Amino acid sequence: MLCPADANLVKRDPGLPGLAMILDPDAFTEMLQGLYPDAGVTGCVANYVRYKPATSCLVGYRVSCAAGTVDVYARAHDSSGAKIEKAGRHQSAASALGGGVTVLTDRAVAVYPFPNDHELRMLPRLQGAGSRRDMLREMLPDRPDLSDAPLETLRYKPERRYVARLGAPGAPGAVLKLYTREEFGITGHNAGRFVSEPPLRVPRGLARSKSHRASVVEWIAGVPLRDALVCSEVPESSFRAIGAALAKLHAQKPNRLRRFSTAEGFAQTLADGADALADIVPELGSRAQRLARRIGEKLASRHWRARRAIHGDFSADQVVLQDDPPGAGGPDSGGVAIVDFDRAGKGEPRLDLGMFRARMEYDVILGVLAPEKVSAYCEPMLDEYRRASKKDITRKLDRFTGACLLLVALEPFRHRLPEWPEKIEMILCAAERIFEGQAVAS
Repeated sequence: MLCPADANLVKRDPGLPGLAMILDPDAFTEMLQGLYPDAGVTGCVANYVRYKPATSCLVGYRVSCAAGTVDVYARAHDSSGAKIEKAGRHQSAASALGGGVTVLTDRAVAVYPFPNDHELRMLPRLQGAGSRRDMLREMLPDRPDLSDAPLETLRYKPERRYVARLGAPGAPGAVLKLYTREEFGITGHNAGRFVSEPPLRVPRGLARSKSHRASVVEWIAGVPLRDALVCSEVPESSFRAIGAALAKLHAQKPNRLRRFSTAEGFAQTLADGADALADIVPELGSRAQRLARRIGEKLASRHWRARRAIHGDFSADQVVLQDDPPGAGGPDSGGVAIVDFDRAGKGEPRLDLGMFRARMEYDVILGVLAPEKVSAYCEPMLDEYRRASKKDITRKLDRFTGACLLLVALEPFRHRLPEWPEKIEMILCAAERIFEGQAVAS
């Protein structure tokens, strides 16, 4: 059954005839049971959505079936018929559901059981043992240990990106990424651009293939900061090491690094994000659009530092805590590893610092981090960042934190969290208060 917010969304967009079905887990389960009757489908949980009003909606599900839990996504198209006809020409691969891509022409919906993906065309090849072996031998001729290594999915965003670990637990391994054509052209070259400098460690780039739209980087062992924050108390020294490591990253000058954004471009990104929020939660739209305009006006070009190398998506998800102490050992050792440079570029370093804090404020709203931990963790990191940078470039950081919170405001909807409209409003409130330099209410 659709929640009230989803039902209102469907009512506002009659141009997508299949929208109600793919947003409703019960209706989607019933549909899968009819399409794949021998799969033993018992239920599904939505975990990802991308929505363009009057154009399309993609919803990713984790589906329970006789073979276990598998990924399935569906895309609802507008009623014009052009896009759904193209989906019907997609070459299908076998799946755990016992069938491949299915198109429901009457509802303009296409269903893609993993490893079928309309944009990640190499994904089926990666799932076959023989074809994966051939692909990896071609990409990594000097690493025969990886060609037959176990494959563990780490992250999968349908029609965007697939990330997997190659290698048995405890053994040296690698991270393999598949991209769409567009994403590979934008981000695929970033692997290997940065280098390790204690206390910073970064994964070495191992291979890149334009024909496969794939890259392989070194696997970094350690404790992901995200896991540590959820499961235990993280010592202040770890956050000081993170600040020092980020300062090292910002001081590097990699060759051929793309420009991340201008002040005007970032202001437009904020405006686009506020417009998208207005489409999803109309009652919050004017507030979000007003905040986007105010932030854009404050982040004028004369205050914008755009020549530093930045991570571009810096958060606890991209930090791995190492066992060895900061600064110990050779160039591959250090207290902190920073990973996933897909969004890296030359840009404003306060975007990394602001996003890190914004993600922590987001975790507070989700109830996975205590409110007092934000300052307890971020202040030591910023202190060490300033010391290591030898110059304070953190002025007006609240503006960037507020901006980054606005950028992530739609994530409760995108990840199908319970009571997502309320969580979006809480994020918007936090963004407004932080932008004004006020403490966020706990």
